Amino acid sequence: MRNFRAISLNLVLRLLVGAACQDGDQTPLRAGSEGSAGEEDLKLVAYVKPSDEKSLSLEQEWTAARSSTTFPMEFINAFSESQRCPTFMPEEYPVIRLLRGEEVVVDYTGPRTSQEILRFINRASNSRQVPISLTKEEVDAFKDADEFTCIAHLDPSETALATTFSTVAEKYWTDFSFATTSSPRGWPMIYILSPSPSTLSSLRSELHDFAKKHYASLTVVAADPTYFPDLPASLGLGLDLQDGYPAGAVHQLSTGKIYPYPKDRGLTPRELQNWGLDVWQGRVRPFTPTGQEPIQEKGNVKIVTSHNLKVKNIPGLKIKIGGRQVRDEL
Repeated sequence: MRNFRAISLNLVLRLLVGAACQDGDQTPLRAGSEGSAGEEDLKLVAYVKPSDEKSLSLEQEWTAARSSTTFPMEFINAFSESQRCPTFMPEEYPVIRLLRGEEVVVDYTGPRTSQEILRFINRASNSRQVPISLTKEEVDAFKDADEFTCIAHLDPSETALATTFSTVAEKYWTDFSFATTSSPRGWPMIYILSPSPSTLSSLRSELHDFAKKHYASLTVVAADPTYFPDLPASLGLGLDLQDGYPAGAVHQLSTGKIYPYPKDRGLTPRELQNWGLDVWQGRVRPFTPTGQEPIQEKGNVKIVTSHNLKVKNIPGLKIKIGGRQVRDEL
């Protein structure tokens, strides 16, 4: 899955910071200085070499992209218009650059297909405001604006997270589309961790329908803890996990409470749903970090034993109790 819809901001930041550590320095956003040219003076320029196979291939994609946008695009022959061309090594052609006036903003190094070039143009058009600020009504449309969209649902008080998110967005705006919105997604996050790629792949496949079905009320994330060494401890999973994977936990974003998933339960849709009901009914205590007092809380409902529970028999009425269904047929 290549679209990140609405996942934990902390996890996204860790993912991107981890990628930065692996990939090295990337080009930061270079907004023009005060009084410089605006977005209308941006242009995308391709410097090509005649009779070069890669340049000829790019020309076809470039023509297709240019026919689908009003964004300024130039295709410059490096030899016939050499006075307008920077000096490149022969093997470097073709080169695609985003310019603001005569200033080089960034080189485009992505796939040289019309679709990907158009996606980059869309990101470039929004580069004066990174990340983009969205209204609640604009969020759904933005999710389809790029192959990878990252939306931070932030409370106005979360200034530190907003600053960190902006820093990441300005660093990676050439590759991904970033936005913020003030409509918080405060329902639970289910984290499932395993250092085994095959195990993660199997879990993603098994839980895909479950995650899709319950997306309106929770978010499921599967990740390799090798890249996030501090994540297991922060989720209350302890330090003795070498033989304990896969492991999981629920983070209730609206309250900040964390519930580690029992090691003796399987990570199946049915087990997750039943355990989630236990959490909701108050039968599971949240994780208490070392040095803090346990949280005393009441459940959301009063638990009664099934043999004392009486349900009035009403013809045609369908009643669901604790996952069981009672129905009086007409």
